[in-house]
Amino acid sequence: MRKCFITITIILIMLIMVLAQHEEKQASQPEIPELQEMHHYIQPMWHKGYPEKDIKLLHSLYPELYAQFEKLKNAPFPEEWPDRKMHWQQGLNQMQNTLKSYKNAMDNNNQEELLKAVRELHDNYEGLMMIVNPPIPEIDDFHKTLYHVYHDYLPNKDWEKIAQSVNEFEKKMENIEKVVLPKWMADQEAQFNTARQNLKQAVQELASLKNTEDKAALEKAIEKVHEAYVGLAGACE
Repeated sequence: MRKCFITITIILIMLIMVLAQHEEKQASQPEIPELQEMHHYIQPMWHKGYPEKDIKLLHSLYPELYAQFEKLKNAPFPEEWPDRKMHWQQGLNQMQNTLKSYKNAMDNNNQEELLKAVRELHDNYEGLMMIVNPPIPEIDDFHKTLYHVYHDYLPNKDWEKIAQSVNEFEKKMENIEKVVLPKWMADQEAQFNTARQNLKQAVQELASLKNTEDKAALEKAIEKVHEAYVGLAGACE
């Protein structure tokens, strides 16, 4: 009976410790549900409407984007991050201005301005996400290069700028290899290391094709780098 009592006590203590650690982690990673919900509309806007220039879809998404922004604008900002509140408000102001540009472009049937507003709205959203869930700086730095390669240079077939960017990828990958995860991310270390290795291999493959004439292979390698980056970023969430 005594052994049973001791076992139960130990289990209860362990449960209390796990719950305390969970609460500590939640406190260090505040969430704004309204921002997560907005992704439901940002996702089709950015991954379908924008690349396919589906103007009809972009028009249909505006009311939902605006309605969700109104919810986001009135959402309480987590008290855990008072030092980020100013940046959050600035981000909201930028998004509000972008939505105005979005609406004006629709009203004037200006496709070029509409696509520009869509891109800015996507950037505004990512900026807010980074305030709430700041990425590992080295990964964010890698994304700065990837963003232009994937969304600017590759669509425009700017092979010279892509070749120049390969060197940046290699240097930034070296920095990512030196990253040591904080203690609160210990549970994600295995996933992170696997994703980091996948990105390293993708960058090496891209580097080997830097001067190739086989542009289809080069495009495929860039796609692999993009997919590997998404996997690594996801391992940090």
